[in-house]
Amino acid sequence: MKKNLLLIFILSLLFGYSQSSVAQTVCPDGLNQVGVNTTTSIFGNEVQWSIFNDQGEIALQSSTYQNNGNYFVTACLSDGCYTVLLHDTFGDGWNGASISISVDSTVMFSGTLSTGSDLMFNLALNTSACTSTSIDYGCTDSNAANFNPLADINDGSCLYGGCTDAYAINFNPNADVLDSSCVYCDNGANAHLYICTFGNGGEVSLSIVDSNGVVVFTNPILNNVAIYNTDICLDPNMCYTAVMTNNAGNLGWYNGYFWINVGGVQIIHESLDATLSSENEIFSVDGSCGNEISYGCADPSAINYNADADVNDGSCIYPIYGCTQMNALNYNPEATYNDGSCVMADACGTMNMLFFDWSGDVFANECSISLFDENGNYLAYSGGYADSYACVNDGCLYATLDDNFGDGWGNTALNIYMNGLSVPIASPYLASGNSSDMMVSINSDGCSLSIEGCMDPTSMNYNPAANVADSSCVYSQDCQYGWSYIVATTGYWADEMSFEVVSSSGDVVFSFDGETNNSTLVDFACLTPDCYTVNMEDSWGDGWNGGYVSISNSMGYGDFYGGLNWGSEQQAMYSILSNCGAAIMGCMDSTALNYMADATEDDGSCMYNDNNPQGENPGMVLLSSSVKVYPNPASQNINVFVQGLEWNDGDFLQFNIYSIDGKLVNQGQWNQEQMSYSLDVASLASGMYLIELKNQFGSVTTRFSKQ
Repeated sequence: MKKNLLLIFILSLLFGYSQSSVAQTVCPDGLNQVGVNTTTSIFGNEVQWSIFNDQGEIALQSSTYQNNGNYFVTACLSDGCYTVLLHDTFGDGWNGASISISVDSTVMFSGTLSTGSDLMFNLALNTSACTSTSIDYGCTDSNAANFNPLADINDGSCLYGGCTDAYAINFNPNADVLDSSCVYCDNGANAHLYICTFGNGGEVSLSIVDSNGVVVFTNPILNNVAIYNTDICLDPNMCYTAVMTNNAGNLGWYNGYFWINVGGVQIIHESLDATLSSENEIFSVDGSCGNEISYGCADPSAINYNADADVNDGSCIYPIYGCTQMNALNYNPEATYNDGSCVMADACGTMNMLFFDWSGDVFANECSISLFDENGNYLAYSGGYADSYACVNDGCLYATLDDNFGDGWGNTALNIYMNGLSVPIASPYLASGNSSDMMVSINSDGCSLSIEGCMDPTSMNYNPAANVADSSCVYSQDCQYGWSYIVATTGYWADEMSFEVVSSSGDVVFSFDGETNNSTLVDFACLTPDCYTVNMEDSWGDGWNGGYVSISNSMGYGDFYGGLNWGSEQQAMYSILSNCGAAIMGCMDSTALNYMADATEDDGSCMYNDNNPQGENPGMVLLSSSVKVYPNPASQNINVFVQGLEWNDGDFLQFNIYSIDGKLVNQGQWNQEQMSYSLDVASLASGMYLIELKNQFGSVTTRFSKQ
């Protein structure tokens, strides 16, 4: 075997040399056995290398690598000069990966590509034809101001030109070197351009072209709900054309718009009409081009409205509405326009006069209260935007508190006074959500609010707060494969949110259209075994703004949780006893409490009652039918009703809550024998859970659902 000579010219900072032994294979006489060992770290798929002969042909190359792997390959190569190329597909070096090259089992070189995309060096096998050239470091980017054509390795020193003058209208804060690109408005008007997009910002395009056909501005690619500000220089003696386009077709700018101000005065404010794909508007600094621009109050609701004004200059003066009669109970000395709201002291005659005294922040206009008599007849309404009066008779009145945004009244407060008394008869408050009911007593005792609901504790939707039974009770036996709890929670812009559950045959089995912000709907659907599609849509196209939907089957046949984070539509799958083509993990033992009939692969999560056939936890006393959990599903708290519990003095009742896959998520104990216990479950994620109760005599486990 010939003596092998390996000449490697490489950056010493990148590579070090070491000697170690690798497995040797025998090559025919006249050929050199070359081995390459590659060890990957993270991003192993980015690591590549090649060895070329002096004809530029590949003699040996890498394969596709995985993370944290070790790969060894050999080849029998003839004498000659070879080139080794190390490459990273992402361009940030090998992230800890390394390579070693051996000749006849002796490692002659080991190292890594510490940064960048490529590195090349020579490999000489029994030849002196490889020229040893020193490697020069410098800026290898031809676009940089200090580009060095002689540099072999980029050392990160590149400097980029641009306008570094902060007083120029094209100031570039990222520029390193001042060039001749600065543009000033010494002989023109410095104009401020503002662009606002809503949906589909990437389709919005605006160009400003002067009368010579020179494009003085073109917007960059914009995002949805984007605001873009910049300064441009406009010649006061030139006409300009604003070219507005939508590259997707006749869709307009989705209510997006732009405006240009010069010296604080708006010279153009335009948007692309929803039925057009393009539109041009001519304008100029002084208004001499196109239509003459007239400034003034352009708001018809203002006292000084100017019908000839094209651009609102901020001069509008608005009337102050209110009662201007000085002898009225609600006289407003600041009012300039009488809105007919005056209330006189004798306005209610023999009836009672209620005064609704509102106080709050800017969101008070979201709040309101409506009054009804005992027969449901409408009596009065008061909105949080203004104090008001109402005349009512004695009796029990129903009050409905509303918030049209759905987040409660916040800092807004309401006091209701009657017949001029200084102490309020009621101070209603809506803490959260969009609606709530209460009773208001007007010179009457024993007023109570009727709350309809399911009053059967054995039902799935038992409502312990109900005092009037209705026909809403739902029982597990009413649905062969268990009821599916469908929880729809809205965020902001609830009216844009909708979804539907569609069977494999195309039938819509459940649908939801949002109406109220930040609210939750809980409903049931009796779904048969099938693979369902959940079609989620947003009419605006920016996702559900915090809304989501969850579906959980009461018998554990399937759970779903999803939302539309962005865009206008998305689909997901939900199955009942169908794997929808994918493996379903779960407990496959039919004797277990958390048996999943649709599971296709057992995950070891099975849980059993004390008297299960396999003999775990012997000595059970209680039967599962002696424990009730309500409300079910629950959102904040659950009540655990226990009947027939055997108890000794000093004993305690241990509770353990497990997720449906067998993970312990909460535990604790109660030290006093009771018929019912309350437990906070608000922190649990939506889904199905098992609750286990244990004392010295035994244990029992049952299910509940968290919405």
